[in-house]
Amino acid sequence: MKKVAAFAVLLVCAVAAFASPFKKVWLEVDGTSTFTLPEITNDFGFVSMFYESICYNFGLMDMVQPGDLLDLSVKINACLKNGRKVRMTVKKYDGRNDLIFNFGTMPYQDSILVTSNYDMKLEKVIPKDGFSGNTFALLYCIVDGHVISIKKIHSEAVLGDDNVIYANDMMFDGNVENDSKVHDILEAQMEKGYSPIIYIIMAQCHFNDGRVDEGLALLDENRETILSSGLQDDIESIFLCTYEEGRALSLIYAGEGN
Repeated sequence: MKKVAAFAVLLVCAVAAFASPFKKVWLEVDGTSTFTLPEITNDFGFVSMFYESICYNFGLMDMVQPGDLLDLSVKINACLKNGRKVRMTVKKYDGRNDLIFNFGTMPYQDSILVTSNYDMKLEKVIPKDGFSGNTFALLYCIVDGHVISIKKIHSEAVLGDDNVIYANDMMFDGNVENDSKVHDILEAQMEKGYSPIIYIIMAQCHFNDGRVDEGLALLDENRETILSSGLQDDIESIFLCTYEEGRALSLIYAGEGN
């Protein structure tokens, strides 16, 4: 028997190219080393990052089966919490080259680091071994059990003309104590008849508070109102992205992926 390589294949979402337009995705877990992160008690930060910054921004919502992305989000989240580096590969992302995302940590920091082989300046995937300073990357820190973007870690939401935007910013800023104020602000705005996009933000508020079923129910109840609102050309993708965040959190809190 051959020795297992440093990266052991954990999951292969195999979808035959001739049978489906969806891409194959490989998930590999580093079996050679581990790292230690502070306890993550709120999984919303990672799940929202995975779906919004990666799946949505890179068009994976249309390229990969929803169920496969769901499995990936749950498994990657579990691996990181267990101190395991992970590599996610979208096969032939641009029809020719593989898109690679590496999930790990920044040395000597309580963080989650995501790197890729997508060059932001050239706006294309570069060869597997051609990582450069221009490639897409994310850095998130662990603060009081929450996963927060390094860009937001030293910032705090600022009240402006739109209370809903203010509330949304509060969910993702570096002051986790702000989270307790978000629900009341959004509820007050809903009573005033705010744009249907508020249902998506309120659902995420429920997800962030651990009330996942409540958030999913809110999206189900207002699905048609949101999708027919015409707020954005890609409102269907935004809705699906948010809904899948809730489904992923449901599985995570049910103990799957561990």
